Amino acid sequence: MNATYGIKHALQINPNGIATIFGDRVRTWKEVYERVTRFAGGLRDRCIQNGERVAILALNSDRYLEYFFSVPWAGGIVVPLNIRLAAAELIYLLNDSEATMLIVDDAFKSMLPELIRRARGWFNEQRAGHSHGCARIH
Repeated sequence: MNATYGIKHALQINPNGIATIFGDRVRTWKEVYERVTRFAGGLRDRCIQNGERVAILALNSDRYLEYFFSVPWAGGIVVPLNIRLAAAELIYLLNDSEATMLIVDDAFKSMLPELIRRARGWFNEQRAGHSHGCARIH
């Protein structure tokens, strides 16, 4: 069984059931499936190869869930980062994990320049249509 089995199974048995509630956003399993597969497709088309590590620096939300499942759907390995760590500690984890990409939500976009500058050759690459930063080792 892989990491995406739960979403596939929920889609089959209850596609119109509520999957996530975050603030005013309510999404069904069908909507979550569509968003995860679309984001995973974007990752595959632009960013990651099978087995590459993808770090996530994001608040706990429905979008985090989508990031978390999109990465393995695209063939990557999730490296969740603790949002309470200082930039120096995050840089250590990025380098130590050998992550080749970093997904950053809006809450942490201000940290991205420092992370890019200090972590082994990272650079910022804007992704049209997505509300996150995407950095990749060059």
